Amino acid sequence: MELGYSAAEARLGLRAVHGDVNSAANYINENREKRAESRLKAKEEKLLRREQERLGRCADGKQFVNPSFVKILTDMGYKKEAARSALKNCNNIISDSVQYIQENPGPSSSVSAEMLSLVHGLIPELEAAGFDANMARRALEECDGDVMKAANTLLTNSGVIHDDDKKEKMEEAYLRLSEDISMVDDDHLDLTLQQEALFLQQYMSLLNPPM
Repeated sequence: MELGYSAAEARLGLRAVHGDVNSAANYINENREKRAESRLKAKEEKLLRREQERLGRCADGKQFVNPSFVKILTDMGYKKEAARSALKNCNNIISDSVQYIQENPGPSSSVSAEMLSLVHGLIPELEAAGFDANMARRALEECDGDVMKAANTLLTNSGVIHDDDKKEKMEEAYLRLSEDISMVDDDHLDLTLQQEALFLQQYMSLLNPPM
């Protein structure tokens, strides 16, 4: 307990090494590291699955579009939607995807002119319902101009629709902060209000780093 371990950790550690205090401390530290690595791996896998689901399946239906390949293509200067579409149609083959983009140049935006016109005309309807115009636009674009679906999406998300980059940034910020949280399951219940405020402040600073 004096070394900063919880009562549960101390009991388990001492039992595991038959009462040897020094060995128990080593056991607890090693166990914490293993649990930290396991949780970090689980979080990374969860984020990967979410990103894969957002990107969708390839044309062969057997695999998801690879987020790492999307990044490679965007680093080469291609738009994210163009990269996603190419990898989807080319089953994650990067060389074929580059050729696909070159042979199928699309608009600079993933939203067509017709869709933009439709969205623009429907925004006032959602504004009249009390939603922010910018959030209404994002919801309509996400829902392909279906105003009822867009309204439900806004209601479900408390009127806030984040773009993909913002979502990724939030998830990365959470993942980075979660690495610093105690690995004892119930320790978060002992946080003081000051500690909670500091945690939120750190989270917001990761979302909005200084320029």
